[in-house]
Amino acid sequence: MKETDTTGAPPGFLNVQTEPPPLMRFSLPAALLVVVVAVIVGGLIGSLILQMPVLFALLALLFAGVVIMILVLHRQEETRAKIEEIVSRYSEDDPRAVAREIVRLWAWTVEKLPILELPGALAKRGLLGETFQVWWKAEPSPIEPFSTAFEPRLLDESDAGFDELATAAVAQCEQNNSSPEVGEALRSDQLFLRRVLRNIGLKSAWFIVIVLAFDSLLGFWVAFHKGEITWSTVYWPAFLMMILFAPVRTRLFSETQWLLLPGGLLMRRSSNRGKDVKLHLFDRRRSVLCVCPSRRNTWRLSVADAEMGETIAITDRERQLLLRAWLSPVAPPPVEQLVDLS
Repeated sequence: MKETDTTGAPPGFLNVQTEPPPLMRFSLPAALLVVVVAVIVGGLIGSLILQMPVLFALLALLFAGVVIMILVLHRQEETRAKIEEIVSRYSEDDPRAVAREIVRLWAWTVEKLPILELPGALAKRGLLGETFQVWWKAEPSPIEPFSTAFEPRLLDESDAGFDELATAAVAQCEQNNSSPEVGEALRSDQLFLRRVLRNIGLKSAWFIVIVLAFDSLLGFWVAFHKGEITWSTVYWPAFLMMILFAPVRTRLFSETQWLLLPGGLLMRRSSNRGKDVKLHLFDRRRSVLCVCPSRRNTWRLSVADAEMGETIAITDRERQLLLRAWLSPVAPPPVEQLVDLS
């Protein structure tokens, strides 16, 4: 791992380069899916060749799946224990050394768990106020923090308020003769298209969208030739619409929104159809934040303070504006002044 020169970087900001982790493209769920499918196929073939009863074969497959899950969970606990061991060896004045070794550990593991637990591990020991940008391949552009206060804006590049803030960032960079990387403002129709592409990208659903689009067209074709509407002409397009238009961070009974603030990040979590709203302010001075690449043009954001920690997926444009706001020397407003957002 290489630590890049951070001369002139905002205080508390560490730009860290590392080698790409082996098997970066294979996430843990995907690896488990491949293993389970392989075991099922192998078990069925074995039952046919060895003339084993089907029930016995299914029980054997179930046992194999349980064993695999136990091994995976055990490995995750070992990784967490390793992180705690690394953090415990360093004093409060050297959080960069902690990050250096944890990033190296992550580079030799398949799952992304270690780097995403870095903020929580540091915050647990009171190592606060640090911001880490971990990357490989092309180095991200320099970050120029916002120098003035601004109203809370959604961390969503398809939102008009986010686009206005990006325009302000471009104007500040031009005034300071630096190179803006956040892009120019978009028209409303372009924002709509960006919302759809963002939903697909952050959900990692390109393959699913292609399959559902094919199934939807096939259902319409069958319905047209039969002269009647079937279930396939309803549920396949419905699933497709959910992926294309449903908000990324919406769960069954709750929705989470993230808002940019100068020197902070606000989490707004609503449940019970918006009747119950909880706000949590991550203040840069009392938090730890880390961003690292995920898939193409997407990043993982992990942030933690003494009370809680969260991890979400963001786009590259959102990362750039997030760091500009997070590293701003302007202090965030107290959470009491943000009650209008609840």
